[in-house]
Amino acid sequence: MFLKANGRVFCDTLIYKRPQTAETDQHDYLLECDASVAPRLEKHLKLYRLRKKVQVGMDEEYRAWVAFKEETVPGEEEAGPVAKDRLHVVKDPRLPRLGYRMFSSKEEAATRELLKSVFPDAITAMDTSLPYTVFRYSLGIGEGEENLPDGKCFPLECNCDLLHGVSFHKGCYIGQELTARTYHTGVIRKRLMPLVFETAPKLSAADPDVLRDAEIKNAEGAVVGKLRGLAGNRGVGLLRIEKVLPGGQLTLNVAGEANPIPCHTSKPSWWPKELNTRT
Repeated sequence: MFLKANGRVFCDTLIYKRPQTAETDQHDYLLECDASVAPRLEKHLKLYRLRKKVQVGMDEEYRAWVAFKEETVPGEEEAGPVAKDRLHVVKDPRLPRLGYRMFSSKEEAATRELLKSVFPDAITAMDTSLPYTVFRYSLGIGEGEENLPDGKCFPLECNCDLLHGVSFHKGCYIGQELTARTYHTGVIRKRLMPLVFETAPKLSAADPDVLRDAEIKNAEGAVVGKLRGLAGNRGVGLLRIEKVLPGGQLTLNVAGEANPIPCHTSKPSWWPKELNTRT
């Protein structure tokens, strides 16, 4: 994650070593981010380039895809990185359950054929990201500007420390002071957590900002967090851990909606057991 000076998240990215071709060299890297974020991320990087011989620019040649399994089989072998006719498949560095990230410079029809050759038994749903978003929310993992709005969240609240997104042994970086202090004091009261609804909420409110800031309350009516994403009958929210566990019975309160919407949360299975001692 790129941070601001106050330690809040500017944007999140995934970084890859760019496949070497005649036009690239061994020092080229690709940064995957939301398309809406790319222009300001480019400006941000150029601001700190100073006098170094570093070139920064947007490359619209590549498109990103994902491949995942909703259920995993114990002992099932995971495939390694694949590079096949300008289709590059790598394991998601955050969590094994998230499967694979893929990027291709070919047209969609050609990419379909390549993906089918790498994942012959897969069910393709290239026309929408909804199945993956629902799956990701079920794990309680945020991604992109919708779940990690600019300047409104801290990296450890977004589970960056649990998803291999930050090192506490390396040198300085923008926003390090607050991030390191929060980690070493062990006071992380809020984290992104999964939300489960009995059925997909039918909302009249169309403004995404209203949904993003919708309050989440516990059984006593106290505000314990905010919604950070909703897809189908799954969501992700920034919740006060000690206020929502172990019970997890909550309600989503959306401005303009007459009735609160029941939901519940639980501790994600991929969180370490010792996490409770640091909240």
